[in-house]
Amino acid sequence: MINADLTIVGAGYAGINALNAASKYLPRGSKVVVVDRRRQEWGGMWNDNTLAYGFVRLHQPKDQFTAGEREWFVGSDSDGGGDKRKEWDYLPDRREVLDHFGSVVASVVEETGIELTVLWGHAAMNATTVADADAVERKVHLTARKLSSPSSDVLIVSDRLIQAAGFDVRPKKSQQPPIIVMGSGKTAMDTILALHLLLPNRNGPSSDRLHCIAGGGTWFWNRAVLSSPRGPRLVVSALDMYDGTNAREVYTRFSKPGSDNLFHSAVPDPF
Repeated sequence: MINADLTIVGAGYAGINALNAASKYLPRGSKVVVVDRRRQEWGGMWNDNTLAYGFVRLHQPKDQFTAGEREWFVGSDSDGGGDKRKEWDYLPDRREVLDHFGSVVASVVEETGIELTVLWGHAAMNATTVADADAVERKVHLTARKLSSPSSDVLIVSDRLIQAAGFDVRPKKSQQPPIIVMGSGKTAMDTILALHLLLPNRNGPSSDRLHCIAGGGTWFWNRAVLSSPRGPRLVVSALDMYDGTNAREVYTRFSKPGSDNLFHSAVPDPF
């Protein structure tokens, strides 16, 4: 049995944010236990070879993808000419994201003095709230099961529990109906790629199960422009121009190369 002040389920983006936020309210030296199914490092799906493919990058400026107030420290000025990785709109790659997550956790532990225990390769099975005999104090009892040894359960008793685990998108092997993905943005593309890699016989009949409904076309926000100082002005201009019938005109106007390319598409004729 492990006694703790706080238990967090999940060591991904949500779990790291939970740890960072909770550490500001926990007394110095508090005991925190984190439970995660993966056997690698902080970062959740960014550790998954099927969901975080090798060439993946953030699709938003890095300062918008961190834990609370934690700053990014990537790149260097050792070459004397500056490093583009330090620019506000730089999109970190997978390794840089994982390194950042690890540095956030290390900083939290160093600054707050919390006693952190991570149960890698464990699944959170069930949690119950148990009161003492006088019903004055309540504790959360969580069972963590070691995936490599299902008979090995660990009971964690803590004052608080934060559920910060993500979703498992892997389909059941017995599932046969068509899989329909609504939308054609980055989330849809990531979902389609993940399912394509995870489905059996991905080059055979199973690949025919995937369908995408793309609506009026496959357009993406140009996030570098959207997040820039001129982004809000361009969005307002696009909305002012759109009258409900001229989508093609709006997309064409705001997808031209230059400073106003608010949208872009990999499809030659998205319409």
